[in-house]
Parts: sequence; structure tokens; C-alpha cells
Amino acid sequence: MVSDGGKFRVNPHIVPGLSVPGSGDVLSGLVGAFLAMGIQAFDAAAVAAFVHGSAGESIQDRKGPHGITASEIALALPSALNRLSAFPRKDGL
Repeated sequence: MVSDGGKFRVNPHIVPGLSVPGSGDVLSGLVGAFLAMGIQAFDAAAVAAFVHGSAGESIQDRKGPHGITASEIALALPSALNRLSAFPRKDGL
């Protein structure tokens, strides 16, 4: 769940395999990248959590929940982002 104290979003990805050292570093780097792109903080955090979870889910589906590394998560981010870019945005852009 991501919240700014007023609004919240629930991430549908439940990935126990993401509870590994360095996973949070990958997530915070992703948030930082979205912030650098000009995305507002709440949205950057919510999208980063979704992409991070999607990347972890694809790894976990392939190899199971044990032994996932932060490096694997980072390497799976481009594929996760590409999968998301296949869907049209709600704002029409």
C-alpha cells in the first residue's frame, strides 16, 4: 500500500520473493527515476511499487520465491516497464 496520508493505492502484486537484501534499494532507485522524470511524489511511489512488484512477480513465476536477488529485480525492470507501456494511458497520452 502506498499513501501520502490522504490518499492511498493498493499494489496488487504480492511477491514474498521481494523480501531480499537490496530489493528496497532497487525500489527507491525506481522512485527516484520517476521523480527525475517529473512525476509527482505520490504517483512516482505508487507506479514504482507496481513496476517493482511486477518485475518480482515475473521472476517468482519463473524460479519460485526463494533465491531472488536484487540484481535480478533490477534486470527485470525494463521488461516490466515494457509490459506496462503496452496499455493505453487513461489520460489519452
